[in-house]
Amino acid sequence: MTAFEMKSLVAEFAKNYSLPVLNMMIHSMEVLPGKTPFVRTKLGQKMYLCRLNSILRYMIKTGFISKTLTEVYEKSRG
Repeated sequence: MTAFEMKSLVAEFAKNYSLPVLNMMIHSMEVLPGKTPFVRTKLGQKMYLCRLNSILRYMIKTGFISKTLTEVYEKSRG
């Protein structure tokens, strides 16, 4: 998925839900070249990290804040 596609998805969630929760999990192995289909080479690694940086910056810019899943769960319980 491109950074543009990810940003579009975030924008769609923000538009359709008053308090959207987006869960992003990244296993350390996903960033290592040759360990997953997402990052096959050093260049792929740089591109992956660039996309990740781009979407995180976009989310911060649009008002999303980082919380642990425990914090989200506790807030949802009132």
